[in-house]
Parts: sequence; structure tokens; C-alpha cells
Amino acid sequence: MKLKRRIFNYSKNQTGMTLVELMVAMTLSLVILAGVIQVFISSKQSYRLNDAMSRVQENGRFAINFLVKDIRMAGFYGCASGTTPTNHVNSAGSYDYGGPPIEGTDGASGTADTLIIRAATPSDILLTASMPLVSADLKTTSPSGLAEGDIIMVSDCASSDVMQITGPSGTGPSDTGNVVHNTGVGTPGNATKNLSKAYGTDAVVMKMNEFTYSIQTGASGQPALFRNNNNGTAMELVEGVDNMQILYGVDTDADSNKVANIYSDATTVDAANNWNNVVSVRISLLLQTIDDNVASSEIDYFYNGVNNSPTTGRKLRRVFTTTINVRNRTL
Repeated sequence: MKLKRRIFNYSKNQTGMTLVELMVAMTLSLVILAGVIQVFISSKQSYRLNDAMSRVQENGRFAINFLVKDIRMAGFYGCASGTTPTNHVNSAGSYDYGGPPIEGTDGASGTADTLIIRAATPSDILLTASMPLVSADLKTTSPSGLAEGDIIMVSDCASSDVMQITGPSGTGPSDTGNVVHNTGVGTPGNATKNLSKAYGTDAVVMKMNEFTYSIQTGASGQPALFRNNNNGTAMELVEGVDNMQILYGVDTDADSNKVANIYSDATTVDAANNWNNVVSVRISLLLQTIDDNVASSEIDYFYNGVNNSPTTGRKLRRVFTTTINVRNRTL
């Protein structure tokens, strides 16, 4: 009898979980798991938004820095800055090395504008001998810094001339330091061989640049800021640049202050033939996120005086605006 009682008491002390308790525990676990998943999703979305905006801001700074650097150098011709160079290169297409330091075109129906910047690269290549004739070769100190086909400028403090190096044959000027600028050779080639003057040993030789900034479709399929130099292959600089609008500050009274009295678009400046009176440039860039579906819904944005309501993509957009002085302006 005692043995049976012990067995009975042992069985009575056994415990476990009922089906109801299991269901309650599972329900609570699911609620907690759902909360964790929701926190994870919210954190991931916040990370995507912050990362996307950081990339937009970074791209905007890069794009502005490229433009600011080149615009500030517009019209740099050494000690002859402020003068208009004499161009001897064939003006095939839109390339005119004797044109104003700053020039541009308006995009149609709100599409991106284009900007042209002309300037020389600072150099220490000097003439070692005076030119006996206006058609003579240039004797230089450092011909290895130049190559056949380069567009160059020879300049002193009074004037400057732009030409293309046409020889001698090979990869660059000869070891004697001769820079040849004949006509009928190369592309675009020289229209004339005679320079505006016979330069002396106080002249410097610099490479000439004509940068063209535009918005094109980049390698990733996104709109991007491109720069073309001297009719070469356009180079993609910054992706995600959707639009570029430009206003030009014109000094209309030509006083000593050299301050813009009015900001106009390219069409207005061109109609008034005021490119040489442009003293500043106001750039407005519209940048967008590279990835789609960053925002939870499409977000309206205001740009160039128009409120825009996109319907696809769910991208974030930001506008970057800056005004840059043209330091070497021709007035």
C-alpha cells in the first residue's frame, strides 16, 4: 500500500503546458517578431533614404566644384588675360578659339542648357628665340610638353594667337624645339599661318582648352554631367545630374565696378551680343537619386520656376545653385 501511494503521489506532481498555453506563447512570439521585423524594415528604409541623399549631396558638390574651377579660369591667357586672342584654327563646327571666354546655349522647353568655357592652361614653356617673321616656327624651351595636333596659344602681355601644332611628323615637335603651324594639315587644321605679330622671347606657349559642359545619358543609363574638351570624346563627370539651367550676369553699364547689373539667359545675351560683358555665371543643377523607389511615394519638386509632379521612379531630388565670378573676363 505504501508503494502504491508513492507512485500515485509522484504522478500527481508531474507538470506540463496545455494547448492553450502553447497558443498564447506562440501568439506573443509572433507579435514580438513582427515588431522586430517592423523595426528592421524602418531602419533599413531610413538607411536607404540617408544613403541616397548623401550620394545626391556628394554628387552635387562634385558637379559644382568642376564647374566652379573651369569658370573661374575662363579667359585666362597668361599676362594677356582680358584681351581677345587671334584665332588661326579652322572654325569647323562650333569651335571658335577666338570667341568670348564664356558662351552658352539654352535648352529647348526646359531641357538642360550647355556651357562653353575657353581658357589656356598655365605653362612655363617659353620662346628661346624671337620670330623673324609672323609665319615662322616657334622655338620653345620644352617641346616635350607639346604634341602634334595640340591646340596652343602663344601670348605676351600685349596680344595672343591660337593655332594647331601641325608638325614635324611623328608624335610631337622635333628635338630642336620647333613648333610648326602650317596650313592644310591636321584636323581641324589652321586657316592661316601668319600670326598677328612676330613674338619675342617674352612670350609663353600654353595649351588651349575649349570645354563644353552638357547633360547626357551616362554609362549607367542615368542622366549625367559631361565635359568635352577641344572636340574630343565627351567625358562623364558626375551621374544623377538631371538638368542644368544657367543665367549670365552682364555688366550693362561697363563701369569700373565690373558687377552684374542683370542676369539673363543665353538667348538674351546672344541677341544683345553681350558675351564679352559677362562677369558672372549662375548655375542651377537638379540632381536625383540613382536608385528608383527610394521614397515611399513620388515627391513633387520645384525647379526653374516650375512645380514638377513626377509619376514614376519614386526618386528624391535636390537643387544646387551657385554664382561664380568670371575672373579673367574680357571687357
